[in-house]
Amino acid sequence: TDGDGSLTAPPTSEPSSAPSFVPSPMPLGTIKTILEDTSFDNGWDGWVEGGRNARRRSNDKKGCKTGIWCIRLRDNTPTSTMTKTFYGANKYYGLEVNFAFYVKKMGNGDGFLLEVANGSGWEVAGNWRVGTNISDKQFSNGFVTILSNQLNSGQLMFKPKILLRFRCDGKDNKRLVYIDDIKILGLFN
Repeated sequence: TDGDGSLTAPPTSEPSSAPSFVPSPMPLGTIKTILEDTSFDNGWDGWVEGGRNARRRSNDKKGCKTGIWCIRLRDNTPTSTMTKTFYGANKYYGLEVNFAFYVKKMGNGDGFLLEVANGSGWEVAGNWRVGTNISDKQFSNGFVTILSNQLNSGQLMFKPKILLRFRCDGKDNKRLVYIDDIKILGLFN
């Protein structure tokens, strides 16, 4: 199951032939540069754990898409997060975020989010929910395109600092999401 998302619509498990939103077209001559490509085999790779409900341990390897290291988030508290800050974001008009995930022991309505902040509060960039667009105990890939003109009231480029945050939104400590193989591309022309 693939999750697609944007700032204006939640992700769907299958590409839709008639999306509920019309994303801004990418300008001709778009260049993509790799900002992040991690499988967490060498540590947190600059991601910051939110606290006791976020961890990186080799005994979580059953939830990892590749290798034996990934990040496990659980529950729904301020510590159920992992966050990364990117500086120099004002060079880009968009970000593409690709990642692998596995949810475990989540029921209908449980899930996780990808949130973004670029000079103001957190905005939801992608929202994955069991019973809506993902299934429990199934490896999946997530994909989100974040465009500055949707996030910042028509601004063509991001502000200099942008933060991305994965946040678990489960009912209790038994609701788990494993995040792995994150690849983030900056879009410019």
